[in-house]
Parts: sequence; C-alpha cells; structure tokens
Amino acid sequence: MKAKLARHDINFIVQRDLSADGQYGLYFYCRSMTNVSFMIELKLKRGMNICKVTVKCPNKAFSELCKTTIAKLVA
Repeated sequence: MKAKLARHDINFIVQRDLSADGQYGLYFYCRSMTNVSFMIELKLKRGMNICKVTVKCPNKAFSELCKTTIAKLVA
C-alpha cells in the first residue's frame, strides 16, 4: 500500500500499532497542485482486507474529495 500511494506523490510518515487486537494505522502526507496540505490516516486490521480512510485538511470539501480519491487508489 505504501508503494502504491508513493507512485501518486503521497508520502508515508509513520506506522503505529493502535490496539492489542492487531489494528494499526498508516499515516501519509500529500499536497495538492494548489498547495493545500492533507494528512491521511489509514486504519487497518491484520488478517482483514478492509481499511478506514480519514483525511484531515483545513477545508472540509477538499477533505472529502481527497478521501474519495485515496479510497479509489487503495482499492
């Protein structure tokens, strides 16, 4: 997943264990062509083929657009 997002200039920051039941988070950073910054969190659970996408950005509309784009990229 890290390599897949890196091909689209989405930079990996850190991976953190979130709970004892195998859940972990991958954190990424990217910037749009208009210089808007996005912090992206992907929550995953070992052994499961699903992930939750959370995007933080000062503009909610841009945040939703980025979330949809990331979801399509990781699918």
